[in-house]
Amino acid sequence: MRRLNHARVEISQAVVLQREDRKILLLEDFQGRWCLPGGRLEEGESWLAGLHREVREETGIEIFVLHGVLNTYQRVTNSTGQPVYGVIFSATTTEDTVMLSHEHRGHRWFASMEECEGRTFFLPQFAKALRAVFAGDPKIALL
Repeated sequence: MRRLNHARVEISQAVVLQREDRKILLLEDFQGRWCLPGGRLEEGESWLAGLHREVREETGIEIFVLHGVLNTYQRVTNSTGQPVYGVIFSATTTEDTVMLSHEHRGHRWFASMEECEGRTFFLPQFAKALRAVFAGDPKIALL
């Protein structure tokens, strides 16, 4: 029986994290790009465990309720040339205090897509997910 050689891929996840007042958290990296909280899964880590770990590491937020998938994407990384598969989730939190990690220089809770206009996003898929949520249409949007 011939054994297949499966490629290793990188999996990333991010979350549109919304407070009770419907404001959404964005993080600013050191290149001035705006990001959703999230990051790469570690080997053997589940989606949920990885997402909670990344949100806690990047924001200090411990508790949030996951509602579903907003978007999926595939991109090629600059550093390795290997594909990255990503999922963007929707979630809510009652926490509003943010403690940034060393990966970001700032954060802001945004109330509308208009407040986000003119900003550079780390990935265009982040802006697409934000537009859907701010428009009140957080349907699953497969790319």
